Amino acid sequence: MLLFKDLMWFFKQEKKGYILGIIILVLVALLNLLPPYVVRVIVDEVSRGALRPESLLYWTLILAGIGLAVYALRFSWRLMILGAESRLSRLLRKQLFDHFTLMSPQFYQKHRTGDLMAHARFRLVVQHS
Repeated sequence: MLLFKDLMWFFKQEKKGYILGIIILVLVALLNLLPPYVVRVIVDEVSRGALRPESLLYWTLILAGIGLAVYALRFSWRLMILGAESRLSRLLRKQLFDHFTLMSPQFYQKHRTGDLMAHARFRLVVQHS
């Protein structure tokens, strides 16, 4: 939980993207409920002997539309939420680099670069709040 507290400034900054991504994710979940309903309607029509070619085409197009909508919306929510993750990692790397470039040459003679990278904690660098 300390991690979320340390990154709360970023979550607030990206609030719109996260909220929109979650709304789209819920919409995808709701759209995923429709194909079983469409299949049920088709099966019911087949069992009654009332399935017409026009009706089958209509429901097939509905299924295709749902599939395309789910595809586009999944791409969108991933872009929103995972894009924010990418921006965060880029920002934290930049802050770490900026912090390390401010250090003196004597600091690097005393501490090995590999050890610094292995023990780097973004918590020490991220004092952005």
